[in-house]
Amino acid sequence: MQKRGLWLLPILLIGCGKDDDQISETGSIDTEDTDTQTDSGDTDTDTDTDTQVPCTAEVLEIKPEDGEDDVFYKESLSVAFTEEGTAAVFSLEETTTLSPVAHTVSWGEGNVMATVVPDAPLDGSTQYTVRVSICETESTATFETSEYGQPVEGGSETLVGLTSVILFDNVNFTEPENIGSLLALYFDVPLLVGVLGADTTNIDVVAAMGYFDNVDGYKQRLNQATWTFGQVNLDGNAYFLGSVDEIDLGYSNVSIPVYNFALSGTFAPDGSHFAGGTLTGKVDTRHMAPLFGQTDEGYPCELVGSMGVSCESCPDGENYCLTIRGQDIVSEAVPGVTVVEVDE
Repeated sequence: MQKRGLWLLPILLIGCGKDDDQISETGSIDTEDTDTQTDSGDTDTDTDTDTQVPCTAEVLEIKPEDGEDDVFYKESLSVAFTEEGTAAVFSLEETTTLSPVAHTVSWGEGNVMATVVPDAPLDGSTQYTVRVSICETESTATFETSEYGQPVEGGSETLVGLTSVILFDNVNFTEPENIGSLLALYFDVPLLVGVLGADTTNIDVVAAMGYFDNVDGYKQRLNQATWTFGQVNLDGNAYFLGSVDEIDLGYSNVSIPVYNFALSGTFAPDGSHFAGGTLTGKVDTRHMAPLFGQTDEGYPCELVGSMGVSCESCPDGENYCLTIRGQDIVSEAVPGVTVVEVDE
């Protein structure tokens, strides 16, 4: 009896310490399902840590500056940053009513200078606040527009008969670049600008050559033809823009034709003058040589060519013209003078 039981002992010893599911049906141990296998390829050896780049940009300057009270209603706003600032959030609102003002933001080179342009001109004599938020910091500037931009008192009909004068030595000529002011020296005749008629939406603008009388002030040269701009639209902010095919801004009896002459500006509420004006056109230089003590009609173009400016084609196809642009024009009221239309 004792000898029969001895053959069971090896089987019992094999079964000790092993789960039943690790023994195969034949009695062998199954080693394929053990959990002791480690895959070194699955080990996370990534030691990188996610670090956020700190936001350090700041607002360097806002224009108009806080507290300015004579800002032209068509002026753009600008914001300068210490570094790239496209993450900034801009807002513009009327200060009193908190009404938002729709606007467009554009960026200069390097994205450190932003220009904020209202979608529609601001109102005159109104306070506005611009806010700029970047890197969890907000900067603000509150400014007030000047009187320009308000409707003309009494309506456009009150402009009829009023005259103002443009003095070319007070015009900021930005084209041709660097020499526009040189050409302006030869526009010595005052230009009178008047309104001959008006209705609810349009005005009849006329320009005339003038002169200064030491006793009576500015007067019209009645022996020279006037230039009519025709029916010019006058919008709700008293802004006008008109053009004529040709005007002659002669100097010392020398003809200086200007082709496609355009003039714009915004009337003051009392209609006495306008501001924020611009003028553009193409100056025919071929008659200007005597002003430089020369006889060759090509001399003015040679002169500006030495300054890096090239003459352009005139309406007749000849290359004697220069494009001019004057801005920041503020005309001067001429009380008691009404421009009279004179035909050629």
